[in-house]
Amino acid sequence: MTFSVVDMKNFVIMDSSLSLGGAETFNARFIKYLSKDSSNRVILLTVPGGTVRSLLEDNDIDVEVFYIHDAWTFNVSPRSRDMLHELGREIRGVLNGKVFVLCCYIENLHKAMYIFDGQSDVYLLSGVLHPEAWSLWHPDSGFDASHSFGPRQVDELWHYKRRLLKELDSHKALWYPNDIYRRYNEYYFDIEMKHQASATVPVELPEARFKYQPMIFSNVLRIVWLGRFDFFKNASIRAFIEEIREVIKDSSICVQIDLIGYGEARYEQELRELSGPKEIDLNFIGKLSEAEIQILLCKNQYHFGFGMGSSAYHLAAIGLPVLAIDSAVKGYEKWVKACWLCDASDEFDEGSSLYLDLIGEASGNRQQLAEIIQDLISDVDSLHDIGERCQSYVKEYHDVDKIMGKISGFMMNSNFNKKIVYEPNDIIDDSFFYLVSPNVSEVTIAVFGTGAASLGWCNLVDSHNDRNPNKIKIAYFFDNNSAKHGSYFDGKLVFPVSVELCNSVDVIVLASEYWYQMQKQILDIGVSRNKIFRTL
Repeated sequence: MTFSVVDMKNFVIMDSSLSLGGAETFNARFIKYLSKDSSNRVILLTVPGGTVRSLLEDNDIDVEVFYIHDAWTFNVSPRSRDMLHELGREIRGVLNGKVFVLCCYIENLHKAMYIFDGQSDVYLLSGVLHPEAWSLWHPDSGFDASHSFGPRQVDELWHYKRRLLKELDSHKALWYPNDIYRRYNEYYFDIEMKHQASATVPVELPEARFKYQPMIFSNVLRIVWLGRFDFFKNASIRAFIEEIREVIKDSSICVQIDLIGYGEARYEQELRELSGPKEIDLNFIGKLSEAEIQILLCKNQYHFGFGMGSSAYHLAAIGLPVLAIDSAVKGYEKWVKACWLCDASDEFDEGSSLYLDLIGEASGNRQQLAEIIQDLISDVDSLHDIGERCQSYVKEYHDVDKIMGKISGFMMNSNFNKKIVYEPNDIIDDSFFYLVSPNVSEVTIAVFGTGAASLGWCNLVDSHNDRNPNKIKIAYFFDNNSAKHGSYFDGKLVFPVSVELCNSVDVIVLASEYWYQMQKQILDIGVSRNKIFRTL
């Protein structure tokens, strides 16, 4: 069967991540689902080295790819605008008819609005894949964990997000894994959001290579965790371990907990250094493939598992009884509750009890961890039935085709094609201007470094100069690589560091992760510390 241009449906999936998580796994599965229909034309818009591209290649899924080669930052400098507009024109040049763009997370949405520039036949849909995804997010620091579960911060950025959310809601351009995310945004941004579009993140049910058989309980309880290690998950793991310890401390029961997963190095290290009490044997296993996970489950014959989000679904799909546990951050461990996955809502409200508590609503079927663990030890034989019900729960509520079809319907229902971008005047930190005389009309700088961080700083300078009367002038660049000396970087000459050149400018900007070595080098030649500003 052949399709005319009119029959074709055009989808663009945006992804900017260099790490693997639930959103990236979802995007890859969504592209796979859309590509099955020959009447769909699917494009992945990503960055070089993007995770979703790698996932698709690993699964032999061929897809058209367009790249954003500029630094993927929230701020869009004047030089980047033309590049993004040209990228949008290039994409539109290969697509005929309406285009539907999925841009989960606010930074992707912000870039999409520059790329497609409010074109009347390009419709954007944004996903809110974490309750605090908008309230926590900041242009300078991204998903800022330090403000998790904190009070509302009403500022210029809050007003921008509020306005954008209202526009997205009125144009049917938002979807959520469950409705609690919508209600939390209503609370945080003090708005009424009428568009109810929720569809849980699906999982592909694995082919069971092994039959799960839990071992008979004597005095050793075997438990497994599966998932990504992150700031809002590690605290929950610690809370679980502490509650286990409290329940068994006066008994003869021993507990073995194996942690299967991956994450940023700092979060992995945090758990590697975590030592359980003497009654608990805590093992950090790390990342395993799907086949390796199934082998380990059968070898160790765990009694049950615990996890969050799609990781909980994966364990349950294999047949393991799974405790769905709330997410939390440091300081909120005592808030963590859980329930057996089979007793959860049809859209598994991960972390909901904390968010519902924050907005003053009841958390439903969640229980305190200690209560669930005590009941379990008293009736371990119930685990077999719980395991079967957890497996049935995943099959019933997380069917890939059903959920993906629902989300693609959300995409084609969106009529949002506006360009509502955030362009603050103060995009360079005040600490930079603290180094110079007040009210100067022009600040002359030298930038130490000729890498991506330096180019990002140049973009910030362009944006600042475009919006402010007091200008920043880049005189030249420093680099310790002699092969670059005498060449040009971003239109300016590159020199070795010298005291004469350092003293000829107002500020020396250290734009590199090696700022400490750079700073020492400059101080060692006698340059004042008050002339040095680091960007990282």
